[in-house]
Amino acid sequence: MSSDALVEYAKQQIDYVKHITTLSTGAVLLLATFLERVFAHPAWQGLAVVSISAFLLSTVSAVVTHTMFVGNPHYFAAADMPKGWPRSLAMSGLVVMWISFLVAVIALGVFAIRNLA
Repeated sequence: MSSDALVEYAKQQIDYVKHITTLSTGAVLLLATFLERVFAHPAWQGLAVVSISAFLLSTVSAVVTHTMFVGNPHYFAAADMPKGWPRSLAMSGLVVMWISFLVAVIALGVFAIRNLA
């Protein structure tokens, strides 16, 4: 992979993490607003707690991952990315970000269906 392609790939990784951060943060704010104003006595409140917690975990994981990408750009733009704790932390952050985001979206969807049906 050429150096230009590596730089473009690194930019796309950072943009992806920023998008997940934006979606997770916005979802927490919207969910808090809906719980306060729309659902006076929601059923299955535990799902709302799971959703908010998972969105917050996704946001924190995204921030850690983003910090690793930005703080070590030469490290992640290498064609043969060396192994070590920065790579492990960034990759673990990505996995936690994905899983927690998916859990949050599923919990939010089930919560909404249950309370709007």
